[in-house]
Amino acid sequence: WQAVLALIALGPGAARHSATQLVKAITDPDTDVRNNAMKAIAVMGAAAAEAAPGVLVPAVVQAFKTGGAELQRLAAIALKSIGPVAAPESSDALSRGTRPKPGQDVELRRLAVVALGAMGRDVVAQHQMDLAKALEDPYEPVRKEARAALRAAGCQTALKGSMALFQQIKNGKRQALPPPLDEKQLAEEEEQRRKREQEEQERTENEAKRRREEREQQQQQQQQKKKEEQERKEQQEQELRLKREDEERLQREAAAAAAAAAAAEEVDN
Repeated sequence: WQAVLALIALGPGAARHSATQLVKAITDPDTDVRNNAMKAIAVMGAAAAEAAPGVLVPAVVQAFKTGGAELQRLAAIALKSIGPVAAPESSDALSRGTRPKPGQDVELRRLAVVALGAMGRDVVAQHQMDLAKALEDPYEPVRKEARAALRAAGCQTALKGSMALFQQIKNGKRQALPPPLDEKQLAEEEEQRRKREQEEQERTENEAKRRREEREQQQQQQQQKKKEEQERKEQQEQELRLKREDEERLQREAAAAAAAAAAAEEVDN
């Protein structure tokens, strides 16, 4: 695998004489050889695919579909580096790779979206349904890359989500792709998107604050109500106690008066 590392150092210029050997190397039994061979292909990019047409890209796609976790990631990176040249043989696999599956490497989904976006506007438009679904991916970096790919390709309906795109297709309408966005337009759209997200976040935070204040106010009202009920209960108990004391005093006074009257009667007799 030292030879593979040397090819990485040589870059695209080595593709003409090494592409065929790299195809063999990415299926080598040694993990380091496979991974470093894929890194070399990524460095060489389209030159490697052009040096071994019909052979190298299918081998990279196979590694993307069935390789180990690291080799799959490196294969996605290599396909991105090769770019549109790889599209006919790789775009379907990459599009399927954007779909969440149980136990799937989430970073591999992100790399699949990035590679698909690097295949060009026509390829993105062809697979915009999967990219639109990726806007709902539970992994935020996948959503971010899917937005970037669709925005760069001008797939405005797909940016609204898979349901909007499905409805358009159901109605038999085909979206005509507008001219590609330049860097300035992309920057402006990205700024607008960030502004919308910030506004949405502020609305969410304000709503959460309002609900929190309502809960606190309700708690205060409940506490005040409990306090008033307790004070009312204590006042009632005090009034009952005073009433009992008055009754007991009157009974004592009545008993004393009766005793005094009885004593006076006895004296008279």
